[in-house]
Amino acid sequence: MGVDPSTLSKSLQEAIRRAEEKDAAKRKKPVEHEEDVKPCEDTDNAFEGREELLQALCERRLIQRGFWPRIPKYLAAGNPERGWWIHLYSAKSNPYMLDLLVLDLHGFFVEIELKQKKGRISKEQQAILDSNGRLARSFEEFDAILNAFMKKCDDMY
Repeated sequence: MGVDPSTLSKSLQEAIRRAEEKDAAKRKKPVEHEEDVKPCEDTDNAFEGREELLQALCERRLIQRGFWPRIPKYLAAGNPERGWWIHLYSAKSNPYMLDLLVLDLHGFFVEIELKQKKGRISKEQQAILDSNGRLARSFEEFDAILNAFMKKCDDMY
């Protein structure tokens, strides 16, 4: 149920309008220069939908596999079966962490960048991928990365 704008003061209406314009401008403003990004390698099974949908599917899989999001609701519930995951919501303003950080209860972690078929990788993301990050261009690739991570953790204990 929304608020009828005509019931708001003129100054509040103006503040809301300016905030909406500022938000729209941020969405249009390119964060990276063309020379700073490169396309992902195209694969047959690359996800063709919006990256947000791929993110949601992967997050659901993490919960199914015993990893909980590190947010107040879950923190208050105790410890998860396998570990935690952190989703970076402001990735464009913080290019120094990939989309998902998955942590097991013993301190092992994997950092995963999710890209759909036409997704591009920044120089900063590539540096992380070159050191220890993982790139998933589909739900199947994400699931394979998660399975390998879980096996590695299980083999250590």
